Amino acid sequence: MSQKIIPESSWTGKSRWSMEPISLLVLMIGLVLFGIGESCLVLADLGSAPWMVLSQGLSCLTGINIGWMTFSISALILILWIPLRIKPGIGTILNMIIIAFVVGLLVSRFRTPEGLLTRVLLAVFGVVIIGIASALYLTSHKGPGPRDGLLVGLCY
Repeated sequence: MSQKIIPESSWTGKSRWSMEPISLLVLMIGLVLFGIGESCLVLADLGSAPWMVLSQGLSCLTGINIGWMTFSISALILILWIPLRIKPGIGTILNMIIIAFVVGLLVSRFRTPEGLLTRVLLAVFGVVIIGIASALYLTSHKGPGPRDGLLVGLCY
């Protein structure tokens, strides 16, 4: 029995590699928002998403920009898809590029606010934005992000 987990929407693409303009636009908006949300969590300095913690740690150790580190980790994770026979889509590739670019740009341009209340609000804003962004990019049906695909592939 096949089970639909991610709902379809008016912007859902026909396939992972189809190029419907509205589907690609919603996908890219979702990925930019996701990068903004992740950046808010990093800048709030109150805790980050698990994969972003890895990027942050390696970025601190190596001095490589967090955006480049995020992209590099995504590329390495994508290689792990090969034995799992997971198929990427245009959304998978754009996920790697857009989120890494946005995080790298914003985290390098802004500093952690000093006040605790401001940092808490920034973290809450980041979580809300990531939720909205996830709904947008996932319902485009253009392929999972590298980390999502790896974890789903390991479950099957």
